[in-house]
Amino acid sequence: MNKYAFIFVLSFIFFIQELFSQSDTVHLDEVVIHSSPNATIFKQTSRAITLITHTALENTPATDIGMVLEQLAGIDLRQRGTFGMQADINIRGGSFDQNLILINGIAVNDPQSGHLNMDIALSLDDINQIELIEGPASRWFGTNALSGGINIITKQENHPALNLNFSGGQYGYIQTRAAASYQTGQINQHTSFQFSGSDGY
Repeated sequence: MNKYAFIFVLSFIFFIQELFSQSDTVHLDEVVIHSSPNATIFKQTSRAITLITHTALENTPATDIGMVLEQLAGIDLRQRGTFGMQADINIRGGSFDQNLILINGIAVNDPQSGHLNMDIALSLDDINQIELIEGPASRWFGTNALSGGINIITKQENHPALNLNFSGGQYGYIQTRAAASYQTGQINQHTSFQFSGSDGY
């Protein structure tokens, strides 16, 4: 008898639970939150852009892109090699995978880990300018630009040119570079080769 009473009570509890769990759907009015009194389209929001021109790159004592960016406020560069090799960049306290690195508007972040983003095979002589956007406005560059975005714009030569550079210094430092700009049909091309080496310090 106790067994049947227990089953009856248990069934009654489930029935009551199902009865009260069926409720009407409540539709709420849409709530719009604005950070300013007037709504602003994202394209029209102001942005603080740091621009490093080719003239500034020519006058800097830096030998790679990482050293140039490290001179800016809010930039933290961690590298485990010389000449910018195995380098991670942190912007405004964000981690290495919260920054977006682009070359001519094309993202070059490592899709696997986000590490070594500054390990870019570009010489400073091949760069026309560097654009840096920090903070929330950096999402203008696209996804993954949470704390900042860096867009590296390369040179676009409109006439044939040939450049040869050679430099050396202490601790066996040597750097050689050859670059050529030429036109093939309607396409302007720029090709450069560079070698850097050092015995350490």
